[in-house]
Amino acid sequence: MSTATTAAGAERRLRHRFRRRRLAAVDQRLHEWGDWVARQLPGLGYPSRTPEGRLMEDGMLGIAASVVSRLEPPPYLGNERAAEVHRVVRDLDRTLQVVAYAHYAARVGPRGGCAALGCSRARYYRLLDDLLHYVAGRLGYGLA
Repeated sequence: MSTATTAAGAERRLRHRFRRRRLAAVDQRLHEWGDWVARQLPGLGYPSRTPEGRLMEDGMLGIAASVVSRLEPPPYLGNERAAEVHRVVRDLDRTLQVVAYAHYAARVGPRGGCAALGCSRARYYRLLDDLLHYVAGRLGYGLA
């Protein structure tokens, strides 16, 4: 084996590791975005427990804390990193948007994502890979 072949193989392995780390960083950003989006999804508008239930479980201080927490602005409104990813996801085509929301916001897993898209598991993972690469390119994670 020549030195050039060995050097080329080592360079390919380094590029592959670099891409994996970059994609892991993009995956982490998408998970942050998914948490941010999930907190913004509206519920039915009713509390999860009655005032009596809160009093029994949390005491008077727990009820006071829940009232104060409603007066403070939600923490996700100022998350610029998640908002940046949200702008990128908004620009995706419909199929990749469904993959992004299913995998990162709703966290339905591959089975639920396949059901939402009506596709095979292999196609779902290819779409997920396409999503990661597209978002990486738009956020400036040079993977080329």
